[in-house]
Amino acid sequence: MASSPARRRAWIWGAVAAGVVLVLGAAAAFVALRPDGQVAQKEATAPQTGQVNRADRLFPPPSKPAPDGGLNQHVSAAATHGDTVVVVGGETVGSSYAARPIFLVSDDSGTTWKSVPPPGAMSVTADLVAGGDKGWVAFPSRLTTYTPMAWTSADGHAWQPVEGAALGDMIGYNLSGLAATDSGFVIKGAQDASVQKESPTVVWTSADGRRWQRVTTTTALPAGRTSLVAHGDNVLIDGGTADQTSGRLTVRSADGGRTWQTTTLDTGPGTPVLATDGKSFYAAFSKEFTSTTIVGSTDGASWKEVGSSEGYSPNGFAVGATGFYLLMDAVPLGKPGHGEEAKLLHSEDGSDWDSLGTSRELKSYQPVLTTTRTGALLSGDTSGVFSTDRPERLDLRMFSASPDSDVAPIDFGGVAGLRYPVTRVNDLRHAGDVTVAVGHSQGMASAWWSTDSGATWQRSDLETPGEFTAVVHGPIGWLAVGPGVYTSRDGRTWQRSGHDFGTIKEAAAAKDSYLVTSTKAAKTTFWRSTDLVSWQQVASPFEFPSGLAGGEYGYVVPGMCPDAGTTANCLMYSADGRSWRPMPAIDLPDGQGAWTTTAVVGRDTVIVSGLAHQGKTSAGSITKTFLVRLSPSGRWEEPQVAELGGQGLSQLGRHGDAWIGLRAKKGEVVLVRSQDGRAWEPRTRVTWPESMQSQAIGATPDAIVLVGHVRTATEDYPLLGRLAP
Repeated sequence: MASSPARRRAWIWGAVAAGVVLVLGAAAAFVALRPDGQVAQKEATAPQTGQVNRADRLFPPPSKPAPDGGLNQHVSAAATHGDTVVVVGGETVGSSYAARPIFLVSDDSGTTWKSVPPPGAMSVTADLVAGGDKGWVAFPSRLTTYTPMAWTSADGHAWQPVEGAALGDMIGYNLSGLAATDSGFVIKGAQDASVQKESPTVVWTSADGRRWQRVTTTTALPAGRTSLVAHGDNVLIDGGTADQTSGRLTVRSADGGRTWQTTTLDTGPGTPVLATDGKSFYAAFSKEFTSTTIVGSTDGASWKEVGSSEGYSPNGFAVGATGFYLLMDAVPLGKPGHGEEAKLLHSEDGSDWDSLGTSRELKSYQPVLTTTRTGALLSGDTSGVFSTDRPERLDLRMFSASPDSDVAPIDFGGVAGLRYPVTRVNDLRHAGDVTVAVGHSQGMASAWWSTDSGATWQRSDLETPGEFTAVVHGPIGWLAVGPGVYTSRDGRTWQRSGHDFGTIKEAAAAKDSYLVTSTKAAKTTFWRSTDLVSWQQVASPFEFPSGLAGGEYGYVVPGMCPDAGTTANCLMYSADGRSWRPMPAIDLPDGQGAWTTTAVVGRDTVIVSGLAHQGKTSAGSITKTFLVRLSPSGRWEEPQVAELGGQGLSQLGRHGDAWIGLRAKKGEVVLVRSQDGRAWEPRTRVTWPESMQSQAIGATPDAIVLVGHVRTATEDYPLLGRLAP
């Protein structure tokens, strides 16, 4: 089976929410579901062949979970109205791209907090939020055709989705500014910029947050990196010019964003950071790059200086009932330590400033900073959000400060539903007398082993932060990749390789060697070993490999190859992992080109699955799914367009001398089997919970074992099925 990261393999399995049914000939097995379609109980019993169980108790957890529990959570925006504060952000688990929004609300200016996730939103994060007399609105940073979703709330506690036609005019836009006005709400966005010029800014307004209208104006609006603030019905946008000429462009509106006029905000070469206290606009900037100047305006038309501060290039700026707050680098530009830590400054009137704390944890590229009735709230460092080797990630960090108290972290540990245990199985494989599964459990890279074809599992001795994404078996033992490369002779006891691979991507094994791909200094590198101890760098077949697969026949890598001045998807083959040659081109019917996504290597053949598209490059519309077979002579046999009931194959693998795969269609997944890679026979039909995501399929002598996971607003747990081969 191809050993590729779980993030690339995971895809949504559609299914009916009425129940889980496995059909094996005339037999059927049922798993009880709650009315919401989720598995009802936590099963501690091993699944028999033909059953599926909730499996978080079948895969033992680590003895010492990671502090973050494996949840990559971050803060994106915060807003205050009266005593109510709403903080929004997002969450991913491990290396998965699947996301869910985070909503935190406080009714006492940030003293106590509740987690209030919106219903039905499991694939998008919340990045913008605003609240006022008309209620609350939150948006993702981009509206796509797949997830056109926003949210509204009357009080910041109960959120309802806004979908479909109400947002149709915004789909395809990057949204970067949202504010509440006396008339309702205003939001701005832009499509992707071209090489020649910035994409024009577009503004929409809404009276209730659910129905939005695009604003038509002849006034040129700022472009590039813009910022938006509002008080009353006065709205201000500042940014660059659409043709990227020097200077800045500022526009204002006095009617909630419906009409616009150009105004003047003289910041010299400095870039202003905008803020409002609900009565006036303020801008902080470094006009001469020697100090920070603060100017104010009631309507955005005329400005006057209200204060200044030492230091320059502020990262964050907020004004509220308790005064002015500036977040800036603690060390001047050009001095040792610049950019490593930040400090928060406070002033009652903009003239005399006091430091409320200096810390690396305050440093953030685009910090969140808002005021409350009693002080200020700000986000912490987000630099660890994608790290798998850093258990002390600071991605979900918020701090509070006030004129009478320095910056202090907010403890979210007691917020119910914000943190929850997560176990995921990303890959599994059988060899000899043992089945090995790898993934992560509560933030720790985890490996489990089974000697009864996946009926029961024991945890290995591994205790390391991070996530395993793939496991392979080769000539002398096991290899798992994730936060480094780990090896095992028996699948039970593991050791970490001391070799410096860089960032691990994929792994595979052939009859006499192992291959690992990694990235280091933005370059893909191949590493080869025959003993799992010493590793030698080998020439990469091309720049962008993906889907490394290995087996007795050798290694196969899909990737991008030069093609008439551009790049096209292609396949490379190697018998030993050292020397590579292109595989014959795959010619599909009707002039379609082949975009390879998965390869499985057998004893003397290679099965490849992918997407067919018009044209010879990656451009063009995807039309079908193909399946082809490489003969022992090294030539592709006539390609077979494997529609299989209108759907394609995924999770390809081997079971003895046969090939197995999964065929997905709405409401079911079918296990299919083929002796020759041409004719595929449906064997088992499976319907899963609606929110099920597949992770891996593995063949043991007695059963086909497939694992996936279910994710809700408050749970994330694995499911394990054992099917007759």
